[in-house]
Amino acid sequence: MILFCTCLSIAAIAAAQPPNVVLILADDLGWNSLGCFGSDYYESPNIDKLASQGMRFDNGYAADPICAPTRASLMSGWDVPRHKVLRVSDGQRKDIEKGKPPKTRLLQPPHQGYLDQEVVTLAESFQSQGYRTGVFGKWHLGWWKDPNHLPPALGFDEFKLKREYKHFNTQLIPGGVNTDEKIPAGVYLTDYMCDLALEFLERSVDKKEPFFLYFPDLLVHSPFETVAALEDKYATKPRGNMHHDEKLAAMVESLDTTVGRILEKLDELGIADNTLVVFTSDNGGVPLTADGDWWRKNEPNTSNGILKGGKGALVEGGIRVPYIFRFPGRIPAATLSHEPIITQDLYPTLLRQVGLKLPENHPLDGIDISAALSDPEAKLPERTLYWFHSNYSFAGRAGMAMREGDWKFCTFFENEEEELFNLKEDIGEEHNLASKYPERAAQMHRKLEAWTKSVNAPPHLPNPDYKPGK
Repeated sequence: MILFCTCLSIAAIAAAQPPNVVLILADDLGWNSLGCFGSDYYESPNIDKLASQGMRFDNGYAADPICAPTRASLMSGWDVPRHKVLRVSDGQRKDIEKGKPPKTRLLQPPHQGYLDQEVVTLAESFQSQGYRTGVFGKWHLGWWKDPNHLPPALGFDEFKLKREYKHFNTQLIPGGVNTDEKIPAGVYLTDYMCDLALEFLERSVDKKEPFFLYFPDLLVHSPFETVAALEDKYATKPRGNMHHDEKLAAMVESLDTTVGRILEKLDELGIADNTLVVFTSDNGGVPLTADGDWWRKNEPNTSNGILKGGKGALVEGGIRVPYIFRFPGRIPAATLSHEPIITQDLYPTLLRQVGLKLPENHPLDGIDISAALSDPEAKLPERTLYWFHSNYSFAGRAGMAMREGDWKFCTFFENEEEELFNLKEDIGEEHNLASKYPERAAQMHRKLEAWTKSVNAPPHLPNPDYKPGK
């Protein structure tokens, strides 16, 4: 009954004055790369303030350990196999076409780099219910030359996207037209995109329209192009026992400044109390190898602390990410929830928080976590979280994973190896318990296989050119 009354009150408030929604998505930001999540090197005062005014989740997950699949899950509300955006690119198949067969035993299944037109996106759900929608930053959900895969075809009224992985002099995609427009010389990408986002907020208020702003910042993704003064600041700061990089620290602070500007604009416009703000990341931080290098030479990144590994892998460092929700008067301030949540949950939660209807004929894989948002001690319905990661990448192995309560199970396609961890006792995933608890591992494996069939996960077929030992 309490939950029912809460939903009624939200709907009543929305009917009187529809609340706004701001969703900020960082890129490659690790679980502990913010002050409010335990970092003593990276500085994030604005995001820390946001956390002090809202609720953090320390068991929050990305839908995938790399960016494009997670972004597709955010927009669709679906698990990764269902929307078919499995990777960023099809490098393996391009190699095959060039006569360079892969050395893996299995082949990656076909990849789709865009959302199908029949997907009812989160933006479309807002737009169809009277909301002005805008996205500024990184898209990664369709080839920029095809307007059918760009934001206007998927529910956004306004957009501006980057075309390149650069933070200075980046080419843009204005209005979906291929032009040579670039960010003005010397202007930092996140600052430029933030300017556009602030203008969008002003126009929405002027038009007296509720809005959904999606701000997928490129930070802190490489290349590590930074503001020199910030880099100098961190070069002399003590780094503790974990590896940290002054360039990444400068990028974290730039990201934080952008968040601060958005929050300040909400205050200036007098709409902060009627705006739900959500902050999270698309995947975990980029890990270092033993020799201090990563997949790109001379671009070291960070440590994910007590979490194992990072981006590109199904370990906790690759999929566990920060989550912060602020909604004054509705989400209690300075609170922490331990409930497991995942990217797919944002779709139903954002809509229900502002009193909107969920789409018809578009079943969602995520759940509405409003009960947890209203009470940090509340328990969400028991459920299993699933991952399907088909990318043969620099940092991890292709495979599947699931979390059920405190237990996490992983199985990998290439060698069929199994891993079982109790995250409550071993968050660092140091002790594989699969041989100690074979019945539990087998039961979870069966459940994982049943899930893959329910979402039509594609198979990894044998590689006819595979040569053992090579």
